[in-house]
Amino acid sequence: QHYYPPIENYSTNTYGKSRNPENYAIVQDTRGVMYFGNSNGVIEYDGKNWNFIPVEISAYVHSLCMDSSGTIFAGAKMQFGFLKTDKKGSLVYESLSDKLNIFTH
Repeated sequence: QHYYPPIENYSTNTYGKSRNPENYAIVQDTRGVMYFGNSNGVIEYDGKNWNFIPVEISAYVHSLCMDSSGTIFAGAKMQFGFLKTDKKGSLVYESLSDKLNIFTH
């Protein structure tokens, strides 16, 4: 007997018409919230609500990872940083690459 996990597909109409239909990376935090690397940012999904966390225009988020403290890091074209909680309690992107001079021409 084979066991197949439940699979649910979501269209861009579900998580935002302006979002790219391609997701490049995925990570799940310690609460079970899912994060998807997309064009211009990260899509957050808690099982009920979708939220878009902007990174930078044309910065396709191709990698996501979580460290042992639960911080989500994002890597994109010419950009890397992490997600942090703002004063309102929402996650926002904080650039680390903007603090370095390695990407200047």
